[in-house]
Amino acid sequence: MNDKPARPLSVWITQGILLLSALLFTVLCAISFAYESNRSSQILYSVLLVVLPVIAFAGLITRAAWGRGAATLALLCMWAFQLKTLWVWGTWVDDFLETF
Repeated sequence: MNDKPARPLSVWITQGILLLSALLFTVLCAISFAYESNRSSQILYSVLLVVLPVIAFAGLITRAAWGRGAATLALLCMWAFQLKTLWVWGTWVDDFLETF
């Protein structure tokens, strides 16, 4: 009948993270496109943070050999984006605090 082994919990968690983050970043990219005048700089972010997680999610759902690698790459891109955002926000806070 169904000879495929059961998926580990980490795969289910990864699929959930990829799907939720793709939905969240889709909304954020749409807002960014609406209010940003320089849209060409946002295309890379929308590809890395929306398209790549969707492709990785599809790879994990179909149990493709490249799905695990794509999921790892997508999670690393999201992690790097979050670190970049925290770094920019941190330098803004430091500059603001230096004014006092």
